[in-house]
Amino acid sequence: HETPDTYGRIERIDPKKTELAIIHYNYDSIEGFISRLNKYTSLEIKKFKERGKKFSIGFLITRPVLEFLKKYFIKQGYKDGMHGFVFAVLMAVYKFVAIAKLWEIEFKEKHPEIKF
Repeated sequence: HETPDTYGRIERIDPKKTELAIIHYNYDSIEGFISRLNKYTSLEIKKFKERGKKFSIGFLITRPVLEFLKKYFIKQGYKDGMHGFVFAVLMAVYKFVAIAKLWEIEFKEKHPEIKF
């Protein structure tokens, strides 16, 4: 998600006050996830460039794996059963696609004569 612009005072809500929580469902289906994948992975490229992140094969291999481990184990997606597993895999795919796009952009910059 992009960071929203805020104006005025920002209040923090105690996480224990669950009655004040806003439940945000990013996707209501796998189709919805995939339809947004292209847009959000392109936004991810901007973040990579802002941070000076460059493509490497290690980044392409490790980042998606780490994303899966984070979503499934650290964020306890396993407690959601198959939903948690599928979401963790989709997020790993998301990271893979974003990094593959980074590779494509860098490749095209170095080799403008080669067409995909």
